[in-house]
Amino acid sequence: MYFQTPSWDLTLFTKINMVWRNSLFDFLMPLFSSYIFLWSLAVMLLLIFLIKKDKDKVYYLLIIALSIGFCDFSTNFLKKNIGRIRPLNQLARVHYYEDGEWRQRPPDFIPTKRKGTSYPSAHSANAMTAATLAVIFWPGSRFWVWILPLAIGYSRVYLGKHFPTDVLAGWLYGLWTGGMIGIIYRAVLKKGGQK
Repeated sequence: MYFQTPSWDLTLFTKINMVWRNSLFDFLMPLFSSYIFLWSLAVMLLLIFLIKKDKDKVYYLLIIALSIGFCDFSTNFLKKNIGRIRPLNQLARVHYYEDGEWRQRPPDFIPTKRKGTSYPSAHSANAMTAATLAVIFWPGSRFWVWILPLAIGYSRVYLGKHFPTDVLAGWLYGLWTGGMIGIIYRAVLKKGGQK
């Protein structure tokens, strides 16, 4: 599928990736996009819930992990079929993080890829799925639950991996996925006579 990048999308990408850069974000943004970092947070939560012997929270965390797996699989299916090229593979001067180090495309960079896996952002979709389910399972959750998907989405643009529209699409898909799984979960509980 051919994908024309809107001018506002390119402008926002340029601001985040090339203009609004700083050493703190150069350190933090790769962390927010690291699956090792994110799964470490999940394991830490699991250990806390196990120590507290809170079976309900362990159960909910398991559902969230399975939901992220479903979201990731389905998002990757969409990405492969849509085929939008990542910014780092199509634009000159893009800053990108790869193999543990920062790099930048030269001013005379000539793109060679004809197909990519940029749209939608799976990282953004997965994080939004987790946040949506956390709010459904724990209605008393504070606004901080939404900080993680926002930070991850921003990091994907900062790292040169996605355009802002990729991230927005990922957030919307994750919100839909988490919402649908939450509705199905509640319907199954209601049918089973539980609250």
